Amino acid sequence: MSNNHAQHLISAYLRWQAPYLLTLQNLEDDLREEYEHHLSNNTSVVHDLYKLYPKIINQKLINRALVEAELRITTKGSIGDKKTS
Repeated sequence: MSNNHAQHLISAYLRWQAPYLLTLQNLEDDLREEYEHHLSNNTSVVHDLYKLYPKIINQKLINRALVEAELRITTKGSIGDKKTS
């Protein structure tokens, strides 16, 4: 495995873990802001964890992820509630 490939995998993993990493208390602001930019990758987790975030740098990004999560939850519920006879 090349170094570039390994670096790409590590970066992808950190982006995927961004909603969880934002719960860390001592995360530097620039790193916190970078992780906030990757929240759209996993909005359902953001919906579950955002109240645990000790600090928010860009509230617009958090709000965008929360709205997307709510839409997904609502859409999933309405589709799943339809029954065929």
